Amino acid sequence: MEARRQEIVLITGGASGIGAAIARLFLAEGARVCIADRSEKSLAAFAAANTAVAARIESRELDVRDANAVSAWVEDAVARHGRIDWLFNVAGTGVAGEALECTLDDWRYTIEVNLMGVVHGVFAAYPQMVKQRSGNIVNVASMAALMPSPFTVSYATSKSGVVGLSRSLRAEAAHHGVRVMVMCPGVIDTPLLINAGEFGRTTRKLEESTQRDMMNRLMPMNPDTFARRAVAQARSNRAIIVVPRWWKVIWWINRLCVPLADWIGVRSYLEMKKQIEKNAK
Repeated sequence: MEARRQEIVLITGGASGIGAAIARLFLAEGARVCIADRSEKSLAAFAAANTAVAARIESRELDVRDANAVSAWVEDAVARHGRIDWLFNVAGTGVAGEALECTLDDWRYTIEVNLMGVVHGVFAAYPQMVKQRSGNIVNVASMAALMPSPFTVSYATSKSGVVGLSRSLRAEAAHHGVRVMVMCPGVIDTPLLINAGEFGRTTRKLEESTQRDMMNRLMPMNPDTFARRAVAQARSNRAIIVVPRWWKVIWWINRLCVPLADWIGVRSYLEMKKQIEKNAK
């Protein structure tokens, strides 16, 4: 039987959280993984934790807001390997807080990273995939794009754009032999949960223990478990990938009964506001 060829996988935001979990999964399967990440510290930590497969890891410090840098990264991978089998646009950030507390710079920053960062990845890799008549683009959005998400309005806005981009591009890409999917994770146990991660920010300071308690109520999933389940669905060409599974119930409520979803959103806002004001420093 013919052995499966080694897959070439590109991942933005690949040194921590969901991106790192996806990288570990593909490395375990024998793929060559090209990781781009803005955090030099996270890149070093990932390399140190994966020395056994170091020969199949290619790392680059990269800010996805820089379209030219993203294009150069993709072009370099194609020049060395001749193709791209997977592009995971994972890099993301957020500004947590009420919309009234966020500045225009907060909005621009969130959209530049979360939405334009995905656009830059697609713009760089999609033409190559069309040329080779194969490839998979997986954009990471969020359940925040599929439901009311108080205290993360700019984040939800950017991730909604990622869903729209993915579904529309999917319709075009199928004609060229390219598959486009979007992951909408529920709450995953990543650094983004605490103080919005290394490059995000919160409009109000809360004790880390308080933030962790609030998130634990939503049963965050281990990122490696998420990667296994979500990538399995991506291999099956699932258009919208919602993991953990129980978040699909919330998704269906938002699709089938908007008034109920809105009511839940309002209740969530009021409860979170009360909790934040109680625990704010």
